[in-house]
Amino acid sequence: MKADFDKNKDARQAKMEDMKAKRAQMDADMKKILTPDQYDKWQADRKAKMEQRKTAMKDRKMMKKPMNTAAPAAN
Repeated sequence: MKADFDKNKDARQAKMEDMKAKRAQMDADMKKILTPDQYDKWQADRKAKMEQRKTAMKDRKMMKKPMNTAAPAAN
């Protein structure tokens, strides 16, 4: 698995850079189209949605973890 992970590292890195460039381009385009107030609201909405996605991902991760129900051993 580690070998596959390392082999695909460059492809993942390139994909991330491509997505960053696309995001920056979209941001610049939106800044040209929207008024300053609309742009600020759009940015705030975008950040709020990102936080919601992060929270949802954490919640899903927590649901997948098995609960440790065993009592700690007394010493």
